[in-house]
Amino acid sequence: MYKSKTLLGILLFSLIASFALACAEAPPASKLGSQRVAEEFVKIEGTFRFDGIPETLKLTSTVSIANGWKFIFEFDSRYAGYGNRTGQVLAQVITHHEVEVEVKAGRVGSAIMDDKWNMNSQKMIDRSSTGWEGVGIYLLAQDISISQMPVLNHAELIPVTAEILPWSARRP
Repeated sequence: MYKSKTLLGILLFSLIASFALACAEAPPASKLGSQRVAEEFVKIEGTFRFDGIPETLKLTSTVSIANGWKFIFEFDSRYAGYGNRTGQVLAQVITHHEVEVEVKAGRVGSAIMDDKWNMNSQKMIDRSSTGWEGVGIYLLAQDISISQMPVLNHAELIPVTAEILPWSARRP
């Protein structure tokens, strides 16, 4: 009888301790829980796992965003490049990385390294074409006066004649 009460007591204590420990863990959608999710994501991503220097991994910024959190981490790696570079010829140079990870509802959404590397797809981000190159905006004198135009960077005002306007922009 004494053994069964002792065994029941130990079992009850273990159950209560497990429950208390589970309650002490931050839920994934909380700031701390989201930070853990983001940090673990960085640690298992190819670049950090391949040659990241663990003692350099630091959280440098936390920002609340709609339905989640954005975390900025920084770390150094032993070689230049991104992802798992097994079999590649690599320049052995300490490379500093900045990682932006968004976590919503306990899950990683956007994860971008150095504004160049998509950590989710493990591909370089193509920023060479924004879709706006070569787009011209034609304003005719009756549309807006020069004094109403805001100053635009890298823009020049040139006289617009009917000859240089595309056919669809010509007025009757």
